[in-house]
Amino acid sequence: MLNLKAIQQQSKEIFSKIKEIILEHKVHSLIILCLLCLLLLLCVIMSFTKKDDDLLNEEVYPYKLINSYELPIDKEVDSYYFSRETDESWTNEDALQWFSEPDGVLLDELEKVNTKKVSDILEAAP
Repeated sequence: MLNLKAIQQQSKEIFSKIKEIILEHKVHSLIILCLLCLLLLLCVIMSFTKKDDDLLNEEVYPYKLINSYELPIDKEVDSYYFSRETDESWTNEDALQWFSEPDGVLLDELEKVNTKKVSDILEAAP
């Protein structure tokens, strides 16, 4: 069971110790109190300032995007790609540039991993 008088006595002792510390270190206590008040003031100020969502309302930005793609104003059109043509297959130069054949060590590691996965699946089967 909770002993309310014991709890009350302990809380009185704690508050009396805090009071003694504050009275012994008046300057430090005053500095800490001022910093806490400043922190509270900053929190209040920040809560009353406008949020980012309020900045994006229609009064500030009345223009809406109608088309899915519009060119930026005051830019040269030549520097933009509207689309590009893709080849149906790679050329030999593309293959040499972008494709690298795996060596035997990589293939052996891949085979080990795949074999382990298959055996794990088969072991879990009833």
